[in-house]
Amino acid sequence: MSDTGKQPSKPDYRAEICADIDACVSRMCCQPILFVGSGLSKRYASGPSWDELLAYLAKQCPLIDRDYAYYKQTYKNPLLIGEEFASLYQKWAWDSGKNQFPSDMFTGDVPVQAYIKYSISQYIKSLMPRSFQT
Repeated sequence: MSDTGKQPSKPDYRAEICADIDACVSRMCCQPILFVGSGLSKRYASGPSWDELLAYLAKQCPLIDRDYAYYKQTYKNPLLIGEEFASLYQKWAWDSGKNQFPSDMFTGDVPVQAYIKYSISQYIKSLMPRSFQT
């Protein structure tokens, strides 16, 4: 609210917010970090929700031998489902899926979750316009 008790107009509000951000960045001497949910990628890049991503991952890994709904019913929590899927992706990667992953991922130093994360990154990359892909 402005000093007059009225809502500021949009241009005034934007200018005020921009000034606040500039002051904060100057004071902190660093760039801001933005935390955004899947809604941003869903709206602007047709990205998946968590459920959609997990359902996609379930179809890609042959060791995930049941429908995603089974895992959702069993584990209830997307984090627990992700952990189970990460383990199955690791097993697949070290067996018949070896050609789906870069060769440098096959050392003892690579975390278990690296294989599912790599698969997610490839999927998200495929959704991006070519101009964003490197």
